[in-house]
Amino acid sequence: LCTVTIHGRELLASGSDDETVRLWNPRTGTVVTSMPIHHAVVAVAPVANALAIGFKSGILVITTDLAN
Repeated sequence: LCTVTIHGRELLASGSDDETVRLWNPRTGTVVTSMPIHHAVVAVAPVANALAIGFKSGILVITTDLAN
């Protein structure tokens, strides 16, 4: 679980063994978006203007400019 800023909004990012990363509104506790990763997620972390997603076989980094 980590915080990430996307388009000026601070959100919570979580990863799961259900192979998704979810972005949450921290004020309401609702899911803003869910992204299929196709690997069990073991870690998420903010990296500059990106979100690093870790899984057993590697790391995926996505820019937060692309997330909706």
